Amino acid sequence: MKKISFIFMLLPCMAMAGTDAENALDSIVRNVRVNCDGISNDLTSLKKMAGIGTIVNAAGTLAGAGGVASGVAKMNADSNTEELLVLEQSTKNQAALANFKKAIPNIDWNAVETHLNQLTEEDKNPDNIKKQINASQEKSDKYGNIRTGLFATNTATSVAGAVVSSKAKVDESLEERIKACTQSLSGLNDAITRVRVEDGVNANTEKLTKSKNIWDKCGQYKNVNTDSLNKLAKAAMVSGVVGGATGTAATITSVSGTKNKMSDVDLNSADAANDINKIENINVASNVLGGVTAVSSLTGTILNAAQKKRIQEVVTIAENCEEALQ
Repeated sequence: MKKISFIFMLLPCMAMAGTDAENALDSIVRNVRVNCDGISNDLTSLKKMAGIGTIVNAAGTLAGAGGVASGVAKMNADSNTEELLVLEQSTKNQAALANFKKAIPNIDWNAVETHLNQLTEEDKNPDNIKKQINASQEKSDKYGNIRTGLFATNTATSVAGAVVSSKAKVDESLEERIKACTQSLSGLNDAITRVRVEDGVNANTEKLTKSKNIWDKCGQYKNVNTDSLNKLAKAAMVSGVVGGATGTAATITSVSGTKNKMSDVDLNSADAANDINKIENINVASNVLGGVTAVSSLTGTILNAAQKKRIQEVVTIAENCEEALQ
């Protein structure tokens, strides 16, 4: 009786025991689970960093573009101030004005004179001219300060974008985990085939279906190119570094351009032409540098967006793989 009871106790254990082929398959699946599970968490943090980089650089692009627009508005205000200075000088000293025309031949004096001739006598009143000069200079200063602030903002976003992009790289640890996951899949398909061949009609179809799903989903890791992800991150970082450098120069130049006021130019001075050219050149340089910074931010935005898209593709692979391993 005891012998029969022992046999009945042993039967469930025998039923639970898998075949050699099943045991080999289970071993490989366990190894895949150890190496592939949890990768999506690290990838999600990379995706988040790339997303932050996109937002930061996009904000920098807008700031840079706004700074350039403000710089153009400032130059227009300076040009108006220059015309008013000429008008003021024409009411005081025609001889000095004639000399000034010779000193700065690049000005369209016909256009200036046409504009001046259209002004009313009240506009030509010395007191009114002075008020217009001051108002025009105030407008120039306002746009100059706005430009400086926006270029400074663009510079800050470029630096921040470079830092964020440097952290959005696939490090060695994550790269090794992806490689280990891919390598752990080696032999899985052969193990599935072995179960089908050796166990035949008695093969565990549920286990085979699940294992085949793991092979299909996790096998997509073979298409992941971590080098391409890191190249995008590096390119975005470089664009941020370039933007930070040019943005700093643009901001400093903008401050100088705002500090040097067109209304302070003395047309009777021998250096009048040089003073005006200096102001114009500084403003042009600031706008050009700011434009380069804005373009760098735009480049960073495009690169971060591309990187985010690529990372999302890998995240999807990781999530599908981990779902199959459940």
